[in-house]
Amino acid sequence: MKFRLGSVGLMTLLGLCAPASSAQLVREMTPERIQEALAAGTAEPDRKHCYPMQFAPWPSHACVTTPWSRVAGFAAAAPQPVGLGDVPPGAIAPMIEVVANAFVQNGRVCSVKRVLVSRDGAQAIRPADVKLSSQSFRDRSGALWEGTAAVARFPLQVLDAPDAEVHVAYSNCKERKTRFPADIR
Repeated sequence: MKFRLGSVGLMTLLGLCAPASSAQLVREMTPERIQEALAAGTAEPDRKHCYPMQFAPWPSHACVTTPWSRVAGFAAAAPQPVGLGDVPPGAIAPMIEVVANAFVQNGRVCSVKRVLVSRDGAQAIRPADVKLSSQSFRDRSGALWEGTAAVARFPLQVLDAPDAEVHVAYSNCKERKTRFPADIR
């Protein structure tokens, strides 16, 4: 069975909850690693496989995925068991994905304008590609708010510098920046 997931479905799947893991980053998705990630996702289908970005003092509206976490998330979201041949090639690509969501703050919609990574105070690293999607919010009074979310893909090498930071620029809100989570797998 082939199970495909678009960018909007991927953002819904990933949510803002991190998997419990203290393992090191998996840099190469061998068939054994893919099977391991599939088993982890199948074992915990209610877990969201995206590592939250902590933008203190604000709540987190972004998270990051890796090849391992995307495969685990794919297995968790599948309606029936999946195997090695069912995993979409994009899930195992050697990229990280920063998923940045729009949100409402003080009556204003904060839409994602751009996502960048910086290392060692050097020039910002632009994503290899960005997928934008619309998000809708309804408040308690029934008012509908529209915003823009983004999935920005970067090569795994951006994680090589220990001081790499993610910068998310929003319309109507301050830019937020933070380091990558330490428990990325």
